[in-house]
Amino acid sequence: MKASVDVLIATGGTGGHIFPALSCGDFFEKNGVKVLYLLAGSKIGELDRENVTYINSQHFEKKPVKFIKASYYLLVNFFRCLILLKKKKPCVIFATGSYAVAPVLAASICLRTPFYLLEQNVIPGIVNKYFARFAKGTFIAFEASKKYIKGNVILSGLPLRNEAKRKLTKEESRNLLGLPKEKVIVLVIGGSLGAKGMVEKIMPYVEEFHEFFFIIQTGQRNFDYFKNFVSKKKIENCLLYPFTKEIGLYYSAADIIISRAGASACMEIAFHEKPAILVPYPYSRDKHQYYNAKTLEDAGTAVIIDESNLELSLRSYLSDLSWAYKRKAVPKMFLHDPESIIFTEIRKNANCKEI
Repeated sequence: MKASVDVLIATGGTGGHIFPALSCGDFFEKNGVKVLYLLAGSKIGELDRENVTYINSQHFEKKPVKFIKASYYLLVNFFRCLILLKKKKPCVIFATGSYAVAPVLAASICLRTPFYLLEQNVIPGIVNKYFARFAKGTFIAFEASKKYIKGNVILSGLPLRNEAKRKLTKEESRNLLGLPKEKVIVLVIGGSLGAKGMVEKIMPYVEEFHEFFFIIQTGQRNFDYFKNFVSKKKIENCLLYPFTKEIGLYYSAADIIISRAGASACMEIAFHEKPAILVPYPYSRDKHQYYNAKTLEDAGTAVIIDESNLELSLRSYLSDLSWAYKRKAVPKMFLHDPESIIFTEIRKNANCKEI
């Protein structure tokens, strides 16, 4: 019987998981593969697509009520995924990580539906680390991940959203954005959800360094807060935006990046060959953002600042930009056409003649 869906792409959590999934899905569809998305636990809203199934989920926390709620969702979603897989009969599942995809992976094992994983970070998440032994293959963005993952591991690089790969000259991008041509442009990125704590510590330097112009991604939930702050302080050398799909335009305009160190952010910074100050998220259990950032620091293309030292260190780096001009050429942090590598591998090994 022909499958009603060729590939089910399971994703969720934050943009770091979702954007690579969408990039691969677009590539699959351009190559004639029928795709269904399973989006679980997303905090960034619904996708502008028709072929999406949504399930709610809850991140596990130590607080008893939230732990019980997360356990309930895990069990309910397992049965929902069983029903979905039986109904849609996908030939193969491609999951891009996060706690949100665990139910569909467990269901796929029960139904013997083959699946592949994508691990974006150097240090794999709990879900990918556990399910990798059952997967037909785990695609990795960083070569350093190989020592942490069991089973068949394939270095593919990280699929980047098309908007992030848009490259323009500084003059073109600054004209389009209406930015001053004579100032040093600093792009501040806190990830798809924003980084309120990090941005709050940066704002005093926006006021202090008038020779710079700051573009700050606040995240949707923090936008009004920082908009009011800028208005009250009458800060003029600053452009705030909640979130944009046209991030490549902003990368092109920037001289320096200050960013969290999610895998996608690190790869996008490397793609645009920009000097960066990386501020890893300090509260993750496995310090995965630190190890992502370390790959860029070791390559000589970025510096790392611990958020607890951000105020003291940032003044030093902004006062003397020699570190940015001395940076080394960006190494091959990612492979060309990771979507093609992933598609070719899945097509070659999936138990599905239609793909």
